[in-house]
Amino acid sequence: MTDMGFERAQEAEWKKEQMQRRLAEPTDADRTMDETHETLRALSRRVAGYQVNQSFPVDFSRLHRFLSIHINNVGDPFVQSKFWRTNTHNIEREVVHKGLQLAGVRQEDLGSYWGYVTSGGTEGNLYGLHLARSIFPRAVVYYSRESHYSVPKSLSLLRLKNIMVRTLPGGAMDCEDLRSQLLVHRDRPAIIFANVGTTMKGAVDDISAIKSTLGEVGIAQHYIHCDAALHGFILPFLDSPPPWTFADGADSIAISGHKFLGCPVPCGLLLAKLDAVEHLRKSVDYIGSMDSTILGSRSGHAPLFMWYALSKASHSDFCFMVESCLAHADYAVERLEAEGLQAWRHPYSPIVVFKPQPPVELLSRWQLAPHGEMAHIITMLHVTCEQINRIADDLGHWIKTGEIKPMTSDFQDGVPASIPRLRRDERWESTPMHEFAIIAGNSKDDVVNDVIDLLQRNGLCVVQYKATSLDSGFVMYHFRLGILHAAEYGHAVSLLTKHGYHVYTENCILVTVPNAAGALATIAAVLRDEQVTVHSIQVTPGATYQGSVYGNIPTESAVCAVMTSPDDKEKAIQTLASSGMGIVNIGASQLQKLRSETPEIK
Repeated sequence: MTDMGFERAQEAEWKKEQMQRRLAEPTDADRTMDETHETLRALSRRVAGYQVNQSFPVDFSRLHRFLSIHINNVGDPFVQSKFWRTNTHNIEREVVHKGLQLAGVRQEDLGSYWGYVTSGGTEGNLYGLHLARSIFPRAVVYYSRESHYSVPKSLSLLRLKNIMVRTLPGGAMDCEDLRSQLLVHRDRPAIIFANVGTTMKGAVDDISAIKSTLGEVGIAQHYIHCDAALHGFILPFLDSPPPWTFADGADSIAISGHKFLGCPVPCGLLLAKLDAVEHLRKSVDYIGSMDSTILGSRSGHAPLFMWYALSKASHSDFCFMVESCLAHADYAVERLEAEGLQAWRHPYSPIVVFKPQPPVELLSRWQLAPHGEMAHIITMLHVTCEQINRIADDLGHWIKTGEIKPMTSDFQDGVPASIPRLRRDERWESTPMHEFAIIAGNSKDDVVNDVIDLLQRNGLCVVQYKATSLDSGFVMYHFRLGILHAAEYGHAVSLLTKHGYHVYTENCILVTVPNAAGALATIAAVLRDEQVTVHSIQVTPGATYQGSVYGNIPTESAVCAVMTSPDDKEKAIQTLASSGMGIVNIGASQLQKLRSETPEIK
């Protein structure tokens, strides 16, 4: 035996280290990635017609460290592999259970259900149809003409006999047409592909009516799969959603994770009844687990993103987010109608449908989705009142003149022209600020001490603070920093945000609004009437301090953050106050009062 094998292996390790150092040096590839990032970042600010959330209020960058690890969730997430252990199956199981509970499954019944994290809605729908076929091989699939474009492709792959059903004007399946089709094939089992929010109109097929129709026709052998790609994380947070859950008759449900949750990679959930899946499971020696999913190797990172979003945001947070989206949808309908377009939406959906369909130039400019004679806007969390105004202005100009309005100067071809490429320590210099506010639980000493200690450990000093009790039972904390350079303000905000706080900066107006449908649209309308430029309006959680309790958030009012242009801020404050809305924090003016009332911290 010689040392030649060992020496060759050592030499290979040395060469690998040299290669890693060489590849760490910037090259043209890195410059290409930088340019691509800038372009995509700019384009993402003008996504108004597709089902993706660009600003879910959770910092996914905290999960970037997992990208240095290859995580493969091969196998059944509910069967631990004997060999491959570098997975996130434990996290995936929790995601499935969270999804099942949102889909109407009680805690004590979770053991009777199953699911896994998919690559997206298409895979979830394919699995649901695959599962249905395994139970009823002779079945006929009935799906509506408003179903997603991938459904016919899945039916072709599975070689399933299928019939397209007509839809009602609002986009839901026409149960009378379904009845007539079922009668023709009443000797065969039926698989119903139901839409819980159609792609273009956001319509929900009436599951209760579908089940009644199946019973009236006399088809006892049936299976209902629900495509809840976007609305699966919206309907659970409404007071009176249309029926769509397992309790309502669903046998399997597919939901997307990159749509309302805003996960940065395409992903989703497939939820099903365990007894329907059992006979599909096959043991695989190579992975030491069961093969129950469509894909072999599956992303172990996607469950992390979905779990983080579902765990960080509380039920109340989701209610606020859904209300915000629907309020912006109401505002979009108002603005489009004011410009001479026909616009409408379903009461449970942020999808705003409008006619006529604009030219390709405007569809491309705002990334609006067209279909037939119509198009739509989807007011996800990143779609602001300012963006709605600009889209409506562009569409209105086209309606009135027949011409395309030139793109405003703050955008060039996908790249913002007026936004400077600031370094992290420069981004706050253009608007130097000293004060900020935090809404948190009522544990005053804990919050104040935590903030002061955190900032002091990083060389930043709080010179004054004030705590103000809100009607909600939460407390608003105003802080003033003793800083010498404006970049320190940005550093303080970044530190506090990473620590779990939501910081309201000095240029933000906080107001109290009724916790009712249309509240945000009312604010937007009041400011628009006074020609105030609004950048964003968002309902905030009752408390954003990490660890605070959300269960006691009141139902009668909520706190809303309003951002306007600097020139219009004082006018906005006066307008909101004169309209009877409670101003909770009016930035520097409120903190001027603070400075006169409280001594500085020595």
